[in-house]
Amino acid sequence: MKTRTSLLVLGLVGTLTAGFSFADSEVPDLDLSFAVTAASEPVSLYTLPSGLGMPFTLGQAHGGSPGTDATITLTVIVNSEQGDPHPVQAWPAEDMWLQSSLGGLVITCISGTCADGNTDINGETRFQLPLRAGGHSDPPDDLLQVYISGMPLNQPGFEIFINSPDIDGSGQVDLADVIPFAQVYRVPESYDYLADLWWDGVISLSDLVLFAQGYGAECP
Repeated sequence: MKTRTSLLVLGLVGTLTAGFSFADSEVPDLDLSFAVTAASEPVSLYTLPSGLGMPFTLGQAHGGSPGTDATITLTVIVNSEQGDPHPVQAWPAEDMWLQSSLGGLVITCISGTCADGNTDINGETRFQLPLRAGGHSDPPDDLLQVYISGMPLNQPGFEIFINSPDIDGSGQVDLADVIPFAQVYRVPESYDYLADLWWDGVISLSDLVLFAQGYGAECP
């Protein structure tokens, strides 16, 4: 039984690594790897744990309608023991993800903020699909950072702020989220980004509509 289990594990490992074009000795260079965003101004991204929020192509600039492209393109450069940095193909998507610098974005769902796919022949991948996450950024300082293999790139984060009706980051929009939203909504002069789901600097009916649309959303 123990032998069969070992063979099964080895088989799974072989399947997962098939097609990868990098060697075990290659590691991402966090100085040479880099990410860029299509956004030229701060953007807010409405996010749901179900993954049915806004894609990065429909980010919202302050006071505007969703439609500002905030796509993030990441290029992964690896180094080997021979010291030959180069772009790497097929670096796994689950090893590249997004976090906010102050922890406002809560990664509640499995692979909820990972890249859209493995890196291509040029070492590139993108973040375009809607995130499956909760919580909320704390603008203007809670910047979105790109991580590879558990470490952030050595570059400044992006002014892409995440807002979700899943305020407590539990992985589900439920009654526990209604309470903090209602507390801000009832006293609009006590502005808090967590309730400004329609990012215009005002807590209003537009935010209530988006909260109601997201109610009941949960991780897949």
